[in-house]
Amino acid sequence: MSLIDRMEPSWPPVARFTHGPFVLRQGLGGGSRVSAISLADPNVPADQIQRALPDVEAAARTLGQPPLFLLTDDDAADMALANILRARGYALSDEVFAFEGPLATAALAAGLKVHSGWPAGADALAVWNNDGRVGAARMAVMARARGEKAVISLCDATGPVGALFAAIHDGAAVLHAIEVIPAARGRGYGHALMIAASNWARAHRADRLMLVVTKQNLPAVTLYLRHGLQVIGGYYYLKSA
Repeated sequence: MSLIDRMEPSWPPVARFTHGPFVLRQGLGGGSRVSAISLADPNVPADQIQRALPDVEAAARTLGQPPLFLLTDDDAADMALANILRARGYALSDEVFAFEGPLATAALAAGLKVHSGWPAGADALAVWNNDGRVGAARMAVMARARGEKAVISLCDATGPVGALFAAIHDGAAVLHAIEVIPAARGRGYGHALMIAASNWARAHRADRLMLVVTKQNLPAVTLYLRHGLQVIGGYYYLKSA
């Protein structure tokens, strides 16, 4: 199973369409991965890709989405597609690491309170509303995720300081929308969220964590490495001009 196939059940698009050798996702504003185009067949020849590109680009625009391609690292077919796209004027959008690893075993620091449940409570919404990155469209993505899932929020004596969304797929608790409010960063609350997520995952019979993060987010990358998670792959986006 590909990395993207492992991630998608916990953060699903509205719909998926097949256009020749491509899969086109409809995201309705829910983020890049749920709105991206990717190769369905890693063995498709380059000339077939060239012929199919105009059709899938037009289909994306019909959905109100600029053509955005998701390509995995070190994949020969994706590297060939990337060369074709760059020749057509596409540019790099984001680069992402995928992490996977064991559940945290440390205890939560005294004075911190955790709430987990579905749908999101007021504490999590307060965290996510802080910078507006998690709004109605991303909440709709969470609602589409099937199986065990929860929004986990973290509070200290001042109020809500962190939140994330977790959904279990194939024995892993896949984490999304991980956020610590700016005023509370640098106090170990990212570490506390990982403990809270691990405790929830363990209670729901998951045995590991999985998540993705942009490669440029060095504090988050450092946090996940310290928790024993390992990079299991990566992907990037090329976006039309």
